[in-house]
Parts: sequence; structure tokens; C-alpha cells
Amino acid sequence: MSIFPALLMLHLISLVLMAGTTLVVTGIGMIALTHGLMAQQLWFRIKIVFILLLMANGIFNGARLGVKLRRIIDANAPDLTHRVLNVKGRLRTFHLVQFCIFLIIIFLSAYKFN
Repeated sequence: MSIFPALLMLHLISLVLMAGTTLVVTGIGMIALTHGLMAQQLWFRIKIVFILLLMANGIFNGARLGVKLRRIIDANAPDLTHRVLNVKGRLRTFHLVQFCIFLIIIFLSAYKFN
């Protein structure tokens, strides 16, 4: 069982680095080592919902705002500053929501409850 703490440490580090999808093997490894016991617990199920929310928010809101910002900059319209500031405010909100979801995921990973 000395592999489990190492996987947990790598899993939390990857979350902190926002590379959870890159090092997702650590989470799968922990599930395998516990024979699926973790996947049956309430905190884990809640964590998975927040991971899906994080990904969906990134795909649907983050990507859309990024494309919108690129189009505004490429258009080089006379009201460029105003339009960029408008998108910048939305991006700030997007990043704040992502950060809050991310903190919830880390909290659930560190403080497991039943």
C-alpha cells in the first residue's frame, strides 16, 4: 500500500498544476488499489460532478470567450478597447468560477467524507 500515498500525492499535484486530465492515471490507479471502494463513496461522486462541471465550463464558456476575443482583436474595430474590456470582464468571471470549482475538487480530494 505504499503506492497509494504516492499516487495520491501525484494526483493532488496534478490537480494543483491543472494537469488532472494529463495525469488522470493516478486517480484510476487509486481506484484500482482500493478495488473501487473510493468510487462508491459520496465525496468521490460529488468530486466527479465538479470535474465534469469544470470541463464543461472550460469547453462551453472558456473556448467560446477565447474565440470571441480573437475575433475582436482580428477585426481591429474602432471600439476595440471597449469590446476587449467587455470580454475581459467575462473572462475574469469565467476564471473565477473555474478557480472556485477547482478549489472544491481539491478540498474533496483532501478531506474525504462519507
